[in-house]
Amino acid sequence: MIRSVHLIVFFMAWILIPLQAYSQRERRDTSGTGSVDIISNFKPTLRDLVKFQFSAQPPAPDSLRQPLSYRIPSQELSISYQPGVLKPLAFLPDSNTGFRPSQYVKLGYGSLRNPYASVALEWGKKNPLRFYGGHQSAAGPRPFQKHSISSGLLRWQLPDREMGEWSADLNFIREGVNKYGYDTSRAIPPVDSLRQVFHDFGLRVAYRRKKTSTVGFVVEPVLEGKLTGDRFDNRDVQARMWVPIRYHFNDRISMQVDAMAHWGRISRSEGPALNRSVYSINPAIRFEQSRWSVHAGIRPAWDSAGVRIYPDVNLRWSHASKPWFIRLNWSGELRRTGYRDLYAQNPWLWMPTQWRNQGVVDRSVQWQYQRRAHWVYDVKVGYATQTNTFLFVNDTSASGDGKSFQVVYADRIQNLYARAAVSYRQADRWLISGEAGWNQYHSIRGADKAWGLLPFEWKLSAMHRFANKLRVQADLYSWFAPLYLTKSGASSRTDGAFDLNLGGQMPITPKISAWLQFNNLLNQSYSRWSQYPVYGFHFVGGVVFSLDKSIP
Repeated sequence: MIRSVHLIVFFMAWILIPLQAYSQRERRDTSGTGSVDIISNFKPTLRDLVKFQFSAQPPAPDSLRQPLSYRIPSQELSISYQPGVLKPLAFLPDSNTGFRPSQYVKLGYGSLRNPYASVALEWGKKNPLRFYGGHQSAAGPRPFQKHSISSGLLRWQLPDREMGEWSADLNFIREGVNKYGYDTSRAIPPVDSLRQVFHDFGLRVAYRRKKTSTVGFVVEPVLEGKLTGDRFDNRDVQARMWVPIRYHFNDRISMQVDAMAHWGRISRSEGPALNRSVYSINPAIRFEQSRWSVHAGIRPAWDSAGVRIYPDVNLRWSHASKPWFIRLNWSGELRRTGYRDLYAQNPWLWMPTQWRNQGVVDRSVQWQYQRRAHWVYDVKVGYATQTNTFLFVNDTSASGDGKSFQVVYADRIQNLYARAAVSYRQADRWLISGEAGWNQYHSIRGADKAWGLLPFEWKLSAMHRFANKLRVQADLYSWFAPLYLTKSGASSRTDGAFDLNLGGQMPITPKISAWLQFNNLLNQSYSRWSQYPVYGFHFVGGVVFSLDKSIP
């Protein structure tokens, strides 16, 4: 037993002693020199990519019959199931003038000894100079029932490289009427006292910017000058400067500041001259989204009467999937009342001795809907407050002539109104439109009635162009008569109007067309202003010569 133990111990010693000696020798060798032997350089490589080849496979044919749903096209279109021709939006012609090319001469003559002439000319190709002029006159069956108007416009546009465009307009208007509304039972007044002649000269220079500046601002100034007068040396000289400034922070937020100065001086043949000017500044900010937009600002304005602050708030919201929108508006402004603003509405007036600037504050809701790309509906309901509104009252005073109108001012008028419009358009073949407006004037201060203001009016127009290029248009205009002052001092109304007109134009050659216009087909005698009935049935016709070189 003891011998066996000795053999085991001897065997283990014989194995372990050489291993320990070998490990000590290895440690001595690795710590002696301190060097590294490099066997080979390391070269990193990437694995080769494996590209798969895809080939499109045609879908497997399906022999089953698929259920298809058919929809009948709109009957408002003439579809030939052929590729269509892209056409620009049709021009909206007037029943009396029709479509006019860039250069033309239009001549005519009518049953009321009324000559008619209009012309459009153009010089130059790169920066053309354009001229538009016209003249027409008529003499009615009543004594001294005459009216004439002549106008001209010279327009020039000059591009400013690719940044914007300068434009300049020089225009004049001369209008002559007779005060034929005198009492025919009395002696005929002197002819010199019946004649009214007004003239208007204007100059307008504006700059329109196409691109924003390097700092993001857009400035589009407008400068206007105008001289208005009559044959009695009454004059209204005015100058207007409007500077709108826009700045876009991004695509959704922008800021604007509109500064306006409207200077004016009125010189009367009898009495001292009056300075009537209006100044205003309109800072606002605008937020725009895909479905809604908000415009919020104020408009401080001042004149010789003091400073007034008007609101400028507009909210627009559109439906995501329907072609309609709603607009809420609360805005106001101060307007300068000029001589032309008066005689353009009523040319049988006396020269006013008092002048006021008109203020308007409007609160309205508008809804517009476009249906099937042809019909457009527009409805607007609002409540307006007007201050210093000018009104025309028959001069029934003992010192008056009985055939003129005096200008009076209402300190304040409240107007509850409604507007509605509908239109249908089918390319340049059909165009039907209708408009109606209702006004309810109340809470009038400074005047007895809303003299001369229309309570209700509506208009219906239709135009159709046949395949042979014949264009026919009909217009129907009607309104409820306004109030006027009788000789006894009471208020009354004239008969309402119902005026039907019909016109047409037919090309004879590519450069010559014939036109014909019938006015007041029902031969109704009505008066917009008391004592001054309009012309009865009359017609005028003529030819149009096209000077456009693009027409062969």
